[in-house]
This record gives sequence, structure tokens and C-alpha cells, in this order.
Amino acid sequence: MEGFYAYNGLSPAQRLIGGKYTLWAGNGRIDSQLKYNGSNNDRNVILSVLGLPTPNAVVPGYRLQDYNMDGLVKYNGSANDRNVLLGNVGITTPSAIVEEQVAR
Repeated sequence: MEGFYAYNGLSPAQRLIGGKYTLWAGNGRIDSQLKYNGSNNDRNVILSVLGLPTPNAVVPGYRLQDYNMDGLVKYNGSANDRNVLLGNVGITTPSAIVEEQVAR
């Protein structure tokens, strides 16, 4: 059964998909938060790899900003990494912040 599983009763740390546990994708700043909007967001780090004036560029390689792990860093177009982040933060709540959780 697919669903979300919490650690210490906080927001979900992982999700069960197809019988496998997955972690939240999209923390390009390595700061324990997934942020789509606002200061220090994880969306702008994708642009920092591509170059701010070239949001339609594609950079090959499995980088931290390759949120969907397809070997490409993309901001726009199909299979872009920005939408992975937005999906994990919440399409209807793009200003929400998802706190990552690590077992201690």
C-alpha cells in the first residue's frame, strides 16, 4: 500500500511507492528544507547550474540539482527538475516548506 510515513510524528520523511521507500527529492541547497518559493529556495539552484539568462538550457550529468535523476538538469520543458520540487512541496502550496528528517 502506498502512503507517507512519519519520523517522530512530524511531517513525512519518506513515501512508500511500489513497495519501495523513497525520500523527498529537491533539496539542492543541502539545508534540510525543500523550498520552491522565497529566499534560499531550491528552485533557483537549478538556474545556478544552467545560468540565469539561459533557463531553457539543459546540462547533462547526475548533479545534486537533477531532482528526477534522469541525467539532465532542466528548468523548463518536459521532465524538468523544477516540477519534481514543486510536486514534493505541493502544487497547491508552492510557498510551503517541507522539513527533511534524518534519524538520529
